[in-house]
Amino acid sequence: TVMPPSIPAVLFAATASISTGALFAGSILPAMLMALGLALYVFIWVRLHPQVAVTRPFVGSMLGKASARVIGPALLPVIILGGIFSGWFTPTESAGIAAVYMLVLGVIYRTLNWRVFWKASKETVVISGGILLILGASNLMGLVLAREQVSRNLGVWLTGLTENPVVFLLL
Repeated sequence: TVMPPSIPAVLFAATASISTGALFAGSILPAMLMALGLALYVFIWVRLHPQVAVTRPFVGSMLGKASARVIGPALLPVIILGGIFSGWFTPTESAGIAAVYMLVLGVIYRTLNWRVFWKASKETVVISGGILLILGASNLMGLVLAREQVSRNLGVWLTGLTENPVVFLLL
């Protein structure tokens, strides 16, 4: 959920009114460090527990097949971030382009059929509805809190408790 495209990052950007592109740019290094850490963990785990390792010998053709299979999906973050940062399209447009790209890959890799497409479409509608419900409720709550001046009243109350900045920060 860190590497773009990331639904939590898009939700955070929408609710905090910050740039989705900037948030995606800031998430690249942490995502790479997490992937490296996970790879290192798996390497150490297999060294400590050799019974979980695959016992088939390494064949170079397996690496070629796996590389050919993963290169398409691995280009998705490059297309999304490259398009956003080059100015070719907005983050919203990049979502549509990413969806079409993955549909084309599904057809090319022969993993997409009508049943899979229908199931994915239903899941997308459910997830999108939940996200919109959360955004609507958070906007309504923000309006109520702003109208009632909760943040100003809370600030006045906290500054009335103490004048010491250290105690204020601890509170």
